[in-house]
This record gives sequence, structure tokens and C-alpha cells, in this order.
Amino acid sequence: MTVSLSFGVPHMNNRLLFALVATLSTFSFAAPSQRDDAFLASPAQRPLAVDPTTLAARGAQVAHVEARLGVPTFVWLTGFPADSTAEKTAKRSLAALADAWRVDAAELDALAVKELHRNERTGSVVRFAQKIGGVSVFRGQFDVLLDRAGAPVAVSGYPAPSAFVREASRAFPLAGPAAVAMTFRALTGQTARFEVAGVDGEWARLSMAGAAPGWRLASVPRVRQFYCLLADRLEPAWHVELDV
Repeated sequence: MTVSLSFGVPHMNNRLLFALVATLSTFSFAAPSQRDDAFLASPAQRPLAVDPTTLAARGAQVAHVEARLGVPTFVWLTGFPADSTAEKTAKRSLAALADAWRVDAAELDALAVKELHRNERTGSVVRFAQKIGGVSVFRGQFDVLLDRAGAPVAVSGYPAPSAFVREASRAFPLAGPAAVAMTFRALTGQTARFEVAGVDGEWARLSMAGAAPGWRLASVPRVRQFYCLLADRLEPAWHVELDV
């Protein structure tokens, strides 16, 4: 049986994806055909941190916004120069508009290059991922498009605002194996114990320490910590992949 169970994250890859908010004792259950996203469900509306007219005067044309956070999600750039490398060019353009995304210089400096895609015909894309103490922020990323000459022409995405990062709890009181066990019980009604079998980057691979009658694992369970970006804060959470 494959079921989707989530809090604040979309379903992917036809697996059970479960985000268990570590500070809460309850979670939400969604059928495979449904979506359960606490961020998108929020009615919060904020004005942009920098109005579009001011941004346009700085060479940034806002095309789309995320009203829940009051930040642009896609911006066309004009007149931004190329630097010595694609990463430096991208970060320089982001730094020039940091206030529009409600982030400070330290937060921009901490962004890590997740991917650099080069295409001689169309240009390059530099993708940055946001992390807090090595833990990924769901939705926290920037894609910066560079033209063939290396100059930035557009930015998509947004990170968690710096105020959220400063206030975010660094504590994940629930352990990864316990998060998987809770997920398994929610799905099957059976109690099982899980142990860490190995680590691959952010992900821990787990094994079932005790058999649950009538149930078997279709694939190796995985779990990782992440921060769920909500409209008013960052929530420490567990991302569980479980296929039963």
C-alpha cells in the first residue's frame, strides 16, 4: 500500500512523503490524490518589502510575487554586469536586491550553489539552496539565469526571510527513527521499531528492527531533517519516505 501523508510539502515520486513537525504531537493525513500544504493554505497577505516602482528603477522588473511573504518570485533584470564567475555574478545580483527578498548579506553569503547548468546556446542557470546549520529549507532556493555573455537576466525563487532564520528553533526534539515509526503506525496500525542503517548526505537510511505482521517494506525507508517554510515562521520538521 502506498499512501501520501504530509505536512506542508507536496507529494512526489508516488511514495509516502511525510513531514512530521517535530514540535507538534499531531499531523495531517491526505489521500494520494489530495494535497495538504500549510503554506499555500495560509490566508496571509503582505505588501512587498520594496515596491515594484523602486525595484524597476534599480533594473529589476517584478513579474510574479508570493503575497504570503511579500516577496517577488520572478524578476527580470536589466543592466546588471557579469563578474569573473557565474557564481559571483549571480550572488552580486542577488545582493543588489536583497532587501526585496527580506534577506540580509549574511544570509545571502550562506547560500550554497546546488547546481550550475551551462548551455552555450541559451546561457547558464545558477541554483542556490538555502540551509540553516546544514539543514535544508523547503522552498528556500534561488535560480539565477545568465545570458550567453554571462550577465544576469532573471531571478526566480525566494529564500526564507532572515527574520525567520534568526527566530527558527535549532532543536529537533523527535529522533529520525521515531518519526519513521510514528509514520508506519499511522499507516498500518502496527508498532515497529526502526534503526539507522546508514547515512547518505542529509538522508539517513533505516531498517526495521522488528517485523510487523502482514506488512513489509517495498523499499528502504529514508528520513531527513528540514525546515518547513510557513507564512509566519520556519518549522523544524522530518521528511520521511516510506513505502509499505
